Amino acid sequence: MNTTQKKEIVDNILELLIQLAEDGENSAPQTTTAPTPNKVEMLTIKEYTEVI
Repeated sequence: MNTTQKKEIVDNILELLIQLAEDGENSAPQTTTAPTPNKVEMLTIKEYTEVI
């Protein structure tokens, strides 16, 4: 992939982001909140080895 192709990809992404921003400004504000994901409990290495 050369520099020209990379610039074209970046330009396309920027155009899409601008479209998304414009669509977001024109849409009605959402009153519902997104569901919160369940919290993930992280184990330390010591705790993990104890489980095994």
